[in-house]
Amino acid sequence: MYVDVVPSRADVGGPVVLVDDRDGGAQIGRHLAGLGHRRVLFVHEPQRSPSYVSAGMLRIEGLSQHLGVASLPLAEPGAVDERVLRAASDADATAIVANHDQFAAAVLTALRARPDTAPLSVVGYDDGELASGLGLTTVRQPFEESGRTALELVLGLVSGASSSRETMRLAPSLIVRSSTFSPPTA
Repeated sequence: MYVDVVPSRADVGGPVVLVDDRDGGAQIGRHLAGLGHRRVLFVHEPQRSPSYVSAGMLRIEGLSQHLGVASLPLAEPGAVDERVLRAASDADATAIVANHDQFAAAVLTALRARPDTAPLSVVGYDDGELASGLGLTTVRQPFEESGRTALELVLGLVSGASSSRETMRLAPSLIVRSSTFSPPTA
């Protein structure tokens, strides 16, 4: 028997366990808007296929409900350099939201290398040890709950106790730390 329980894709026919990335983006958007931000730069990997909506694109949708969003696709965290700071300035962004904590860490490094840059809030996504160590505001994904839920779905299918092919969406949670603050007033 083959069972499609995939913790990160919605297009496989279920059962599927997903983290609600649109809601994660919306949580970031509400937080930054509440601090007074109006426009952010979203740094992410390039969208490789028009037929697949990535987690990053869902996060942008959530952010866009609350803020103006400029998008900057980059190949990898190592590509974060002065172009990111220039793109933030060109977009009149007061915050940079990264698709994951590694991009956010690279943004923080770029900001530290340019102390003459206007202060920018930085937000990541995942909430690993890196985020905690950097004081990074981030969205915590419920990885343990996602694995547990996927296992329960598989065991239910294998045992015959369930024939459900539903999609389970788990809620992420915003973890606020020192990397976000009110934008400077003009």
